[in-house]
Amino acid sequence: MRDQLGLPADRDGAVWVGPRPKGPRKAGWYRHTHDELEANLVISGHAMYVIGNQRIPIARGALVWLFPQQEHQLLDLSEDYRHSIVVWRPSAVRDIARTLAAPAMMAGDPPGIWARELAAGELHALESVLADIARQRSADTVNFGLRYVLLRLWRAFHAAAPIAIHHPLVAAAFAALRDKALGAEDVAKHVGISADHLRRLVRTSTGTTLVAARQRHQLERFFALYDPDSDLLSTVLSAGFGSYPQFGRVFRRCVGLGPRAWVQAVTRGKAARYPEFVT
Repeated sequence: MRDQLGLPADRDGAVWVGPRPKGPRKAGWYRHTHDELEANLVISGHAMYVIGNQRIPIARGALVWLFPQQEHQLLDLSEDYRHSIVVWRPSAVRDIARTLAAPAMMAGDPPGIWARELAAGELHALESVLADIARQRSADTVNFGLRYVLLRLWRAFHAAAPIAIHHPLVAAAFAALRDKALGAEDVAKHVGISADHLRRLVRTSTGTTLVAARQRHQLERFFALYDPDSDLLSTVLSAGFGSYPQFGRVFRRCVGLGPRAWVQAVTRGKAARYPEFVT
């Protein structure tokens, strides 16, 4: 199905920022294409993108490019799913493609999987930029912003890591871990298999353990919840850790320094608010 997006005549595209869409058409639960290049940035939650004959699981931090000849459909949205969508008219894309010497940007259906996972810091920065453009009412301001963010998203995508496409049951288990703090037995029950079977699948699919995967999701949840004005222990427990000592061990292993040292470094502007994991 070919969609007409109804962009105002004086706009080179549009930015939409919002929570989980309501209703089947707004949710994208139908296969469609449109003339405009689209970028979809997942802010929270998880879903499944069907692009042509590919099924790509997406979650917080995913950046997905959708090209004009690619039929796409958004499915299986979690309750907390929230995303930013940007579209650009072909004329605006041509200008930036020439500037970047990036002919793939003008392709109708380029080969490969055009979905990658941004680092948390880059996601946070782009989320702020897109929200600012979405608030603007001046056509000139919006159009300048659209060109800037096209260049920024394109470069961020090529610097990002590929999205890991795991066994479907492992992907479902990881999605459940992103949603809430669950133990191994509860996660296994959620996906309909035994805990031992899930542990084996996680090991063969990812090369890590279910415990390590769960701890990393808890740590990601901690960084999403962290507020310097809030009690640190309360945030740790809300993220799903059983105790502060357990949190400290996981934090030190994944970040490379202790949580208190990280808090002090962030306060002094000497550490990233969303640090990269070292393991």
